[in-house]
Amino acid sequence: MSGIDSIRDEMAKTKDGKITFLGEGLTALIGLYPGTEALIGAKGKTLSGCLDAIKKAAKDGVADPVTSTRAICKYYGLEFKDHRRLAMEVNLALCGGTPPEPPAMTAAPARAPQAHAGAEFDLDALLEGL
Repeated sequence: MSGIDSIRDEMAKTKDGKITFLGEGLTALIGLYPGTEALIGAKGKTLSGCLDAIKKAAKDGVADPVTSTRAICKYYGLEFKDHRRLAMEVNLALCGGTPPEPPAMTAAPARAPQAHAGAEFDLDALLEGL
């Protein structure tokens, strides 16, 4: 059985929203990195077991996305070094998006006048045009 099939089978059998959310995230991870499917679908690996690993990694009952991603990788034996980036990529995939490109600047930003220590300056002249 493939990783995605085992994830979907376990998701279909549960009413636990955390298991469903974790399954969706792992499905997105496999979509981003198809080479992970064999490890995620390995015999004996389950979503509920993965959720238990996340709970154990949580500090005071709270697991941020990086802590959760690190626990998921450890549970499934996935070798990702940048867990923060992986968490971001999976979350973006779940939302169906990619990071937006910053808008192009239409004009160069105005340079602020340089003041020198001890120099007097006219605040009205500095703020002219604002």
